Amino acid sequence: MDQLLHMAQSVAVFRSMYIRHSRSEPGGGGSWRFLILIHNFDEGLGIKPADMARYFRCSRAYVSKMIKELTADGLVEDRPDERDLRSRYLACTEKGVRLARGIMDDYVAVTRRLRDGLGVRKSEQLVSLLDEAVAILERVNDGEDRE
Repeated sequence: MDQLLHMAQSVAVFRSMYIRHSRSEPGGGGSWRFLILIHNFDEGLGIKPADMARYFRCSRAYVSKMIKELTADGLVEDRPDERDLRSRYLACTEKGVRLARGIMDDYVAVTRRLRDGLGVRKSEQLVSLLDEAVAILERVNDGEDRE
């Protein structure tokens, strides 16, 4: 069990070092993940809140909370769907686009430092293992694996 605890601690430390966006900053408190998805989805043309809930495997209520934070910070705007006026799309404001790009620039810089420190071969192994880990967790979340 000590190895499992060490693994959990290592993952937590890695995450906290890799994700440096402060809770006190606009888009903080976890809503930055939603900002990045909104910015990147369909080339920034917009995404429906229900699609965000499916992507992140979370409730629509949680998505609504994150959207309220992003909207209050002036990072996201709500647009009507021209084909179905009952539906809404979320898109980044100019301020949101700037912040999303800045966050991604930070991620690329951290990733570059990791690659430079690990080397190409170990970096490729890390990515492969992370892809495999995500696939395992997706199966668990989809109910395919039960342990």
